[in-house]
Amino acid sequence: DESGGQQDDEEDAPPSAEAAGAEDDMEEAKEAEDSAASLQQPKPAKAKKAKKKKTQITFEQYESISNAIATYMRSRESEVEQVEGKDDEESTYLTWGQVMEWYLEQCEAQIGDSLEELDRMKKLTNLVLRRLVKVDHVLVVIGDGDITEYERKLAVHPNYVVGA
Repeated sequence: DESGGQQDDEEDAPPSAEAAGAEDDMEEAKEAEDSAASLQQPKPAKAKKAKKKKTQITFEQYESISNAIATYMRSRESEVEQVEGKDDEESTYLTWGQVMEWYLEQCEAQIGDSLEELDRMKKLTNLVLRRLVKVDHVLVVIGDGDITEYERKLAVHPNYVVGA
């Protein structure tokens, strides 16, 4: 009986030790699977990131672009008002596309012949313009919102102080 009892005790003790060991083994196996999966996952994750790559610029770059655009638009508005008066709203305000084209012309030396750089600058300018309209409210859209973004007329907000 004693040997049987000891065997029962030994059998009882090892299963709990084995269970603890098995849990450790399971955790190690899980970690191994996770690490193996993480080694395999970056390829699809990179593919997703390549599709949804965030465009980031420094605040100085953003400030430079926004000040250049706001200064140009404000000077253009005041030139047109002085020459023609306030009657002709059509020529007073620039469209989104005109502003983007003007800024890309200003960056022509920086862009050079690179189509990739041109596409990057178009995207960047478009994103900055969108932020100036929707988030910072530096620019305001004139007229209906039914037309395409590229054709929308923009104006500098009357309360915005350029360069401040």
